[in-house]
Amino acid sequence: MIPGTVVLLGSPLLAPGSWGNLPGALEQADPAVDVLDVPVTDDEKPPFGQRYLTSVVLAATAVRPRAPLALVAHSGAGPLIPGIGRGLRDAGYRVGAYVFLDAALPGLGRPNRLDLLHLEGPDSLATVEIALEFSGGFPDWELPGIVTRPRPRAFFEEPLPTSDDWPDAPCGYLQTSSAYDGVARKAMTRGWPVLRAGTDHHLPWLADPTSVAADLLAVIDRL
Repeated sequence: MIPGTVVLLGSPLLAPGSWGNLPGALEQADPAVDVLDVPVTDDEKPPFGQRYLTSVVLAATAVRPRAPLALVAHSGAGPLIPGIGRGLRDAGYRVGAYVFLDAALPGLGRPNRLDLLHLEGPDSLATVEIALEFSGGFPDWELPGIVTRPRPRAFFEEPLPTSDDWPDAPCGYLQTSSAYDGVARKAMTRGWPVLRAGTDHHLPWLADPTSVAADLLAVIDRL
């Protein structure tokens, strides 16, 4: 696929700006492609998922991105991709590809985030449950140079917006950390192209945005 615009969808557990220098690295790697980093700042209260989705669609359509769009979702933004794709299609934009970057996959029906974590594995679910129990929110850790956005239990128990006709475009997966081994295997069983980056970090672009940009464009090229 040759995208007109790569739309970066950051994790709702991280503050805007978590993409660091990756947008610039993508534009430098392929000057013919526009890059849109959509900052979501108004999803701090229910319905969390729908507010995230609405913010993305409004921000994207305000700048009139060039189609076709390649949606790139990181981490917890992954399960929201079907609803975001539907919203952008309803706004008149063609979505040409979906890429999951070390991200959770959407589930069938209207699962919540705890349901999806259960499917990923008991360790993932237990980590979040312990943080919600003792800290009142997740994530309960910090990363150098990144601002986290701890979310309450209601965020994880809320049914996620989705789309009945998804996927309506090719999907691919870029895995950057071993924590997503199981998710990457599921993507592979669906026949999606899966690329394993030469790193083991959930946010590898903080150290090497050029390599991550090249890997992302390689996945998109295969769709």
